[in-house]
Amino acid sequence: MHAKAEVNRFSISATYPLLLGVFALLYYLSLRISLSLALVNEYITLFNVAAGIGLAILIRFGVRYWPAIFFAAYLTFYQVDSSYSLALFLAVGQTGQAVFGAWVLLRYCKLNNGLERIQDVIILMVVGAALVTLVYPVIAVIGMLANHVITSTEILFVWLNAWLGEIPGVMIFASVLLVWVDRVRWHYTSLRYAEACILFALFIFFGGVVFFGWFDTNIDGYSHYPVAYIFFPLLAWAAFRFGPRGATAATVVLACFALWSLVNNLGPFHRSSVYESHILTWLCMVTAAGLGMVLAADITQCIRTRLALIKSDERLSLAINGSQDGVWDWLNVKDDEIWWSPRVYQLLGYKQEELQSSHRSLLELMHPDDRARYLAMLEKHLNGDVNYNIEYRLQTKHLGYRWFHAKAQMVRSANSATKRLAGSLSDIHDRKHIQEDIAKLNKQLEERVQERTKDLSKINMELRCQIAERTKAEMHAMQLQEDLIRIGRFSTMGEMTTSFAHELHQPLMAIVNYSQASLLDLDNNADKRKNIQEYLQAISEQALRSGKIVKRLREFSKKGSNNKHIFNINYILQGIQPLLDMEAEQHAIILNYFFDADDSFVKANEIQIQQVISNLVRNGMEAMEEKSDQTKSIVIKTSKDDDYVKVAVQDQGIGLKEADKSRVLESFYSTKTYGVGIGLSISNTIAKAHGGSIKIFNNESGIGATAELVLPRTGIYD
Repeated sequence: MHAKAEVNRFSISATYPLLLGVFALLYYLSLRISLSLALVNEYITLFNVAAGIGLAILIRFGVRYWPAIFFAAYLTFYQVDSSYSLALFLAVGQTGQAVFGAWVLLRYCKLNNGLERIQDVIILMVVGAALVTLVYPVIAVIGMLANHVITSTEILFVWLNAWLGEIPGVMIFASVLLVWVDRVRWHYTSLRYAEACILFALFIFFGGVVFFGWFDTNIDGYSHYPVAYIFFPLLAWAAFRFGPRGATAATVVLACFALWSLVNNLGPFHRSSVYESHILTWLCMVTAAGLGMVLAADITQCIRTRLALIKSDERLSLAINGSQDGVWDWLNVKDDEIWWSPRVYQLLGYKQEELQSSHRSLLELMHPDDRARYLAMLEKHLNGDVNYNIEYRLQTKHLGYRWFHAKAQMVRSANSATKRLAGSLSDIHDRKHIQEDIAKLNKQLEERVQERTKDLSKINMELRCQIAERTKAEMHAMQLQEDLIRIGRFSTMGEMTTSFAHELHQPLMAIVNYSQASLLDLDNNADKRKNIQEYLQAISEQALRSGKIVKRLREFSKKGSNNKHIFNINYILQGIQPLLDMEAEQHAIILNYFFDADDSFVKANEIQIQQVISNLVRNGMEAMEEKSDQTKSIVIKTSKDDDYVKVAVQDQGIGLKEADKSRVLESFYSTKTYGVGIGLSISNTIAKAHGGSIKIFNNESGIGATAELVLPRTGIYD
């Protein structure tokens, strides 16, 4: 698209100087010819051909070519008098008039260059020839008055002649350029070209007779003026047969003959007074131009209207013949006669000579049961109450009564004295029977639907009962699952009992020792107050330590709810870290924690997730029981990505066998000889309930395995 625009812009810029020169030369020659017929003074002529040529150039090719008019006009007027200022005035007047006229005619009057409409001809004659041409005479009179070419008493006379001189230029030469430069293609036949040649030959012949002196038009001092208008029938012939182009071309030929005879003092308009000769010639040219354009535009519109009517009639005929409907026209409802199209007779099965097309015939063919309903509707429609849209039965010739659908529209005359109806008639007999069959089927369908609705109601009640029982079973299953999870916690707690007992043994033994020491000091009556205070402080600390151990054990073993909250996964690990550390100390295992310091938030049940992590850590500890190394460790770390939060427990045990990888998360399947096989299964169930999963795989180093808890990540405000 941009490349095409660049090419067009280049072509315009390349041809602009050339066209500018061509238009300047054309305007210069036409202005020189016009000034050769100057009458009042060397600047004023009654036949300014250049005015029409300049206006047509700017209308057809654009206002950007105004410099051609200005330079050509300035050069011409300067050669006439060698006055810079006066030539400038007159050139500005000619250019300003052309620019103003093109702007007004195109922007406000929407002038069509083809001049094929009456309104375009009137616009060119009134606006272009009568009003726009006032611009140049005003500027010209001011310039000549300023340069002392005329006096103040001559202003009106000079202005009037200057204005009259612009009119034929616009009416004759602007019109011919606009029409002939228009891009409408010709569609003439060879006979039409032959006719054009004959018409041109007649123009030449009558031109010689009227204007070239072949026939003396002055007899005994009396001039036969009508002889000059012998051209007008030829002009009408050109307008009627060849449209605006023929009319404008004939007008130009007539103008050329008239001007030639004027220059050579010949023809019917030659008078002893030069001014009278110019005025009579001017009147003939203007009259011929106006008559030719008006006749051409009028006949063009008539031809187009006739062609449009012919096409409309053809379309209507094709539509009527191709349609399955019959068309009728009741010209006056007060009369009985109705026009029926051939299709109406075909629908009724009659020939046109067998049946009279009248309203009485229609009523006779109509079924008696439908006649009263039809007449009532017709009366209401004529009163303007309802639309003409009715179905009735008509008696056909061979098929008996058949259903028809009639539609029509009423049209009132200008004085509302008569009413006219026009409409269509279509055979709907088969469709009517189909509608009746459909109505029966719909009734049967409704009955079956009602029966099925009753059956569906019963089935719906049974489904509701089944859904209620299923819901109850699901609630029971959820309760069992919760109990199973709690049993798993107690199982885990039982396995951790040894560690808790060992952990409680130390503070309890310390309490006993400090108590005995306090009693001995009291028995010896020694001043051991300070020692007793220290012993009692130690007893208090050891008792608090035991209470914390018992509290952790109770929190781990208590029955949790199914409520979920948003919290950081590191917070869960920090909560159970002391319990995990106690058990790890009993197994001589070191726990290494690596917490992701960023926002690793999950929405979960805290107690259930604690149980899952505890199960994973204990499995890692048990996997390293047979390991003989003195230093055993487990790495517990948290991580995250865009969608998930992960807790990985990496041990240094014996790892998973190939046969255990696919079954390690199954219920009651254990790789230990004394294991029950429900810990990892319960943990996997809890993870899935939270939208996550548990993955167990061997480490890349070949030593030990990693159990990974994966949970969906959430925002802190979700």
